[in-house]
Formats: sequence, C-alpha cells, structure tokens
Amino acid sequence: MIKFKSTKILVQSIVIMFIIILLLIIRITVKPSIHMISGNSMVPTVKNGDYVVTTKVKTINRYSIVVIKENNSEELLIKRVIGIPGDGIVRSGNNVSIVNKMIRNSDFLYNFRVSNETLIELRSHTHIPFNKYFVIGDNLEYSRDSRMFGLIDEEQIIEQVKGKLFPLSQFELLYKKNKATSNFFFY
Repeated sequence: MIKFKSTKILVQSIVIMFIIILLLIIRITVKPSIHMISGNSMVPTVKNGDYVVTTKVKTINRYSIVVIKENNSEELLIKRVIGIPGDGIVRSGNNVSIVNKMIRNSDFLYNFRVSNETLIELRSHTHIPFNKYFVIGDNLEYSRDSRMFGLIDEEQIIEQVKGKLFPLSQFELLYKKNKATSNFFFY
C-alpha cells in the first residue's frame, strides 16, 4: 500500500512538472499578452471592457485583428487589417476603394469615405505599398482608423489578437476569423 501511494505521488509530481515546463515554454516562445479593450471601435467583435489575448506578429493577413501603435502616440489601438501590400487603390472624390486583385471575379471592393489627409497620402499610390496596411475598426461609426490617419507601417503593428478571454461566457478564438465569418460591414 505504501509503495502504491509513493508511485502515485511520483506520477502526479511528474505530471505537474511537465505542465509547468510546458507553460514556461509557451510563455517564452509565444509571449502572450492580455489587453483590456477600451472603446467601441471593434464592436461587435470585441466590446469595451472585454479582455483579449495577443501574441507577437508572425505574418499579417487580411482580416487579422491587430494591435497597432499610432504614429506620434503611445496609445495602442485594436483594428482589423483590410488592405494589404499590392491591393489596388481607387480614388473618387473623398472616397477610396481597396481592390483585392487576387480574388477571382473581383468586383469586390471596400469603399470608404476618408479624411483629406488620407486622400493626400494616397494620391501618389495606385496600390498599397510594400510594408503598408489599411486598417479599420469593425464599428465604422466609432472608429479612428486608416480612414483618418492613412496607411500604417508594418512596424506599427505590434501584436495580433488571438482570442477574446473575458467575459468567459464569450470566450472565442479570433485569429481564425475571416471575411466570411466576420461581423463588419462596409459602405
């Protein structure tokens, strides 16, 4: 009986050590962070007061939700990547359309009304340049994004949102969302 208990304790100790080592490896290699959302620019995907888990960016894909640092500001913003390098830019008045040339039968456009500053920046471009991105909030009415401050540099994208952590009743992995499953609309 004593031998059985000591074997059981040894197995439990090994399992606990394995879990601790695994968690340390994940923490060291993935380096997740937790951020509390402040604001409504990404409603309905994430709301004011929600907590999200982020990791360092490996690759930036269309529809990824990212944490960015706006130029000349320490403020972090959470936005969705809509325009990626190589996408076409079509200007008409104060409207800008982002055209994805890679989609077959592409008459699919993202059309936005933009600020004069963004219009001036985009005037010299027919395509989104290398290492530049167009980002928006899912809640267009309440979002300060590329429509106001223009294209962002790749270096401004500091983390990618992987999931919504709290409230637990709304736990959701967000990194697998794409256009087909996202809850945002364009006008």
